Amino acid sequence: MFRVILGIIVSLFMISLLRMIMGAISREIGGDGNKASSSAGGGQGKQQQPSPPKGGAGGELRKCPSCGAYHATTSIAAKNSSGEMLHFCSLACREKFTV
Repeated sequence: MFRVILGIIVSLFMISLLRMIMGAISREIGGDGNKASSSAGGGQGKQQQPSPPKGGAGGELRKCPSCGAYHATTSIAAKNSSGEMLHFCSLACREKFTV
């Protein structure tokens, strides 16, 4: 009876250890890159702002001031407002922002 209980405990420990190792490997291979939450002092009420996604073939990405969506700066819905060029994700967002 003791051997069965000890076997179950050891099996559960080995399964947990294997899952932890496989998770670490998949995060490294997948390129998660979210190491800020695992650093010392992380998670104490401070939340980091998500960084904007990297631009691909469309060029630099900007955040739409109206809806907050990220889009390429080559969009047609740009507007010069008080010396600053604002890039909108659509014409509807540009119209909503100007109203």
